[in-house]
Amino acid sequence: MEGSSSRNESLIWTDAQVEYLISILVEQSRTPSMKSGFNLKSKAYKTMERNMIDKFGAGFTVEKIKNKLKSTKTYFNVCKQILSTSGFGWDPTNKCVEVENEVWAEYILRFPDRRKFKWGQKWKHYAQLEEVYDQSTTNGSGSINCTSYMRTTNNLETNETPQTPMYHTPDMGYNYGENVSFTQMLNDESPVPSHVPEESQPTENESRATNSSNKRARRSTNEDDFGTIMHEISDNFNTMVKTSTNLCLNKCLDILEEMLDSGVIDDAMHIKATIRRTQRRRIVHPFRNAGIQFVDNIINGHQRNCLDLMRMDRNSFITLCNMLKERNLVEDGRAISVEEQVAIFLLTVGHNERNRACQYMFQDSGQTISKYINVIVRALCQLGMDNIRRPNDETPSKIRLNPRYNPYFQDCLGAIDGTHIPVCVRTSEQSRFRNRKGTLSQNLLAVVGFDMRFHYVLAGWEGSATDSRVLYSALDSDVDPFVIPTGKYYLGDGGYPNIRGLLTPYRGHRYHLSEFNAPGARRVTCAEELFNHRHSSLRTTVKRAFGLLKGRFPILKTQVPYPYRTQAAIVLATCVLHNFIIDHNPNAEQFDVDESAFDDANDNTLFENEVESATQSSH
Repeated sequence: MEGSSSRNESLIWTDAQVEYLISILVEQSRTPSMKSGFNLKSKAYKTMERNMIDKFGAGFTVEKIKNKLKSTKTYFNVCKQILSTSGFGWDPTNKCVEVENEVWAEYILRFPDRRKFKWGQKWKHYAQLEEVYDQSTTNGSGSINCTSYMRTTNNLETNETPQTPMYHTPDMGYNYGENVSFTQMLNDESPVPSHVPEESQPTENESRATNSSNKRARRSTNEDDFGTIMHEISDNFNTMVKTSTNLCLNKCLDILEEMLDSGVIDDAMHIKATIRRTQRRRIVHPFRNAGIQFVDNIINGHQRNCLDLMRMDRNSFITLCNMLKERNLVEDGRAISVEEQVAIFLLTVGHNERNRACQYMFQDSGQTISKYINVIVRALCQLGMDNIRRPNDETPSKIRLNPRYNPYFQDCLGAIDGTHIPVCVRTSEQSRFRNRKGTLSQNLLAVVGFDMRFHYVLAGWEGSATDSRVLYSALDSDVDPFVIPTGKYYLGDGGYPNIRGLLTPYRGHRYHLSEFNAPGARRVTCAEELFNHRHSSLRTTVKRAFGLLKGRFPILKTQVPYPYRTQAAIVLATCVLHNFIIDHNPNAEQFDVDESAFDDANDNTLFENEVESATQSSH
């Protein structure tokens, strides 16, 4: 009875007990044998009960532990909802929510019962509970910029063990440089090796056919056995066609000719084998030098062809290829030039071409197409370490030469914003990448100057991550962090916190240009609205850059079945190309971009008429 009464007594949890309980909860959740799907097994709770009793004494039961964990999960869900709200951020140092007082006041008006969540102990264990309860945790593990991508790529290549070639020439004790037939080899009095050295192992099918022939040759004592062996070689020719190299296949053709002349095989068998060999070559490479001719037609053809297909003019295309070669980032392959490699990548990102389409266009295998796409991606990311850079600290000409912005924004270097790029991920990971619109995407953070160039790019964050969280990740990154010069700042929308180096608009007032330019919209009535209007008209630069980027490279509008790291790297590569095109052809044609949404051509009249009234109302 005493034991049952102690079990029914209420338990007042101390901070030390809660902290220890959460620590062993995390430990159990990390143990695969303690989990069934996303839930803990009963033996996990019994282990937690035993650990709590050993640490703090009697009074802990599985039921009480489950009740406490249930309340902590409720607190965690509320904290997660708060962080997902626009304007809220997470301070990992102090382990608390980071938000402006105005934003918090507006939030409390809607949710008065959550006032206690701004300060206190509710956020102390948020990071640990996130690992346990949130199966859709966004951790940014796949986020990369050009520097971090190249560093990890170089590490992978350094640690990679050399692969053995796909095909080898069996060492049978003969000089294959000479024109030696199978009949001559079988009649040779020199001993036939009983095994093939390990360093030159042939394919499985080749080994089976060769070993069988050798064994029978060693046992043969008359001409009838030789005929049987030749028929066996002919029967295995179809298998050898599918698994052997061109050198071996050409040797087989010579042998078949000799067998036909000697009468070992008949015409039907010879024709059948030769047709199979010819058909195999036609399927893979029906036309020689197709890729070279395709690129040559683009370079020497009409200027519009290069612009439509390569998404850049002819001079920019040639300059890009020469730059990659001069910096030793790309080199000519055995059968494919640098120009062809770049053309394959540009067709893939500029028209969202699939691997099979490029195979037919360039008459290369799918493996070759995939290989050189990755080669160009790495080369462009290497180029992006110098191409995507912060500008000098001078006032941009767009601000310096316009009295609407100067001197009010004279220390502004550009604008910052995020955009979502569709991704293709595994089903088990889709919850982390599902954004607020219900689609799968990665959250791309970009800092854009008023010259439309990218100053900083961070790709790969999950689509469910907020813009503020991605920003903090870029600021705190160990590899190539986003650095804002002292005394300078960038423009951000209401989704970002108003921290040092980032200027956001006034809340509670109209902000977007569509709200000011809509038919029947009222005039600017206060200084806050005037500031928001000018702030918005400047910040549209980053929106126009995103529109131009996605218009020129449609691959950023659809899901592509590449590894996720490659998907993020392709985004970086397209941003590098964007900057390259602007540097070498500032007046480059824009592709499928609707500029009407960003047109502020009539803003001058609007502001000139309303500056005086807004200034008076502010007084």
